[in-house]
Amino acid sequence: MAYGELEEGFVPIAVELPGQRITGKAWKRAGRRLLEHIEQENRLFLPIIDAEVIDLSGERKSSQRLPVIAVRTASIMTIIPGDRVTAAQSESRRAKTKARM
Repeated sequence: MAYGELEEGFVPIAVELPGQRITGKAWKRAGRRLLEHIEQENRLFLPIIDAEVIDLSGERKSSQRLPVIAVRTASIMTIIPGDRVTAAQSESRRAKTKARM
């Protein structure tokens, strides 16, 4: 497994919907790829934090920032996950693991 698959935490992500692209961070479980996490749990929605919604149709405001957005998985055309868990989440997990020992 690649480094990103061993860690649990938020990963950078971009999803494309009809007429929109959403970038931000999504939660990924340790030992799973993000797509496996979505498919195996039959998730109806994918929560994305620190989201930026970009209008690709040109009909609305070009982009909007949101602290969190829930994206219906059935509407997603493309998922582009980042390959690494964010550093803050990895460090936090390591600290918790050490505290348990």
